Amino acid sequence: MIRNKHRIGGHKASVYALCRGMQSGEFFTSGGDGLLVRWQLDNPEQGVALANAGVQVFSLATVPDHNLVMAGDMNGGLHWIDLADAKNIRRQTSHSCGVFSILPLGERLLTGGGKGKLNVWSLERQELMSSRQISDKSIRAMAFSSLRNEVALGCSDNNIYLLDSESLKTRQVIGQAHNSSVFTLAYDRSGQVLYSGGRDAILNAWQLAPELQLIKSVPAHNYTVNAVELICKGKYLATASRDKTVKLWDSESLELLKVLETIRDDGHRHSVNRLLWLEEHEKLVSVSDDRSGIIWEVV
Repeated sequence: MIRNKHRIGGHKASVYALCRGMQSGEFFTSGGDGLLVRWQLDNPEQGVALANAGVQVFSLATVPDHNLVMAGDMNGGLHWIDLADAKNIRRQTSHSCGVFSILPLGERLLTGGGKGKLNVWSLERQELMSSRQISDKSIRAMAFSSLRNEVALGCSDNNIYLLDSESLKTRQVIGQAHNSSVFTLAYDRSGQVLYSGGRDAILNAWQLAPELQLIKSVPAHNYTVNAVELICKGKYLATASRDKTVKLWDSESLELLKVLETIRDDGHRHSVNRLLWLEEHEKLVSVSDDRSGIIWEVV
């Protein structure tokens, strides 16, 4: 069903951040060494280091219309990396501590981090527009549904906040969505189901309409669920964990279908931190504390 197609290496520390690139089959990674590296599926052995943030990077996002890669660091800095001049990085203080999530939203950029503040940036002017206190604890994850005009925030206060994507006003709070920090979120293709994973190692599926309800909750991993990603046109859900595994689930029933492990599947040797589905190529990318990434091929 799925196999290790290629392992990418070259980072000198844990890889924490992963995002799609500007072109088809391209993606970026960064992490503890601060390097921004560009990879291409048709030549995965030749990663290109484009920039160095000089500090641990926790989050990445691309803004193709502005030719920008955005990087959030462990100290609350936001790095504006123009690919036309990637060595000349512009850094601004975004949060008082780590920037854990970045979400481009039209001509705005949302950043979430330590101390529970949601910052809103102008992409055109590259400046802070507004700041809103969401929680008294960190914002760990963000997801967007265009069908619902909604942004979901997962926080270390164990709650999920659902915001109107235009006004950014809170529509609803899923209180105590997890028993510990909410680390990752993903909407399904209909926008009616929200998946969440947390430090409690639980995977939850939430029905959002016509009324909010928890559809199913499964003990997904042995340790923190770091990432959830819908794959294969939403048919499957992939999760990544600190327990070193990537798991595949039926997205409707949350039946476990496959566990990608260290030895049997030539998987990761340490915590798996991020996932990225490249649908046009049917490839899943994972990155890890073992300083590597794996390109998984669905067969």
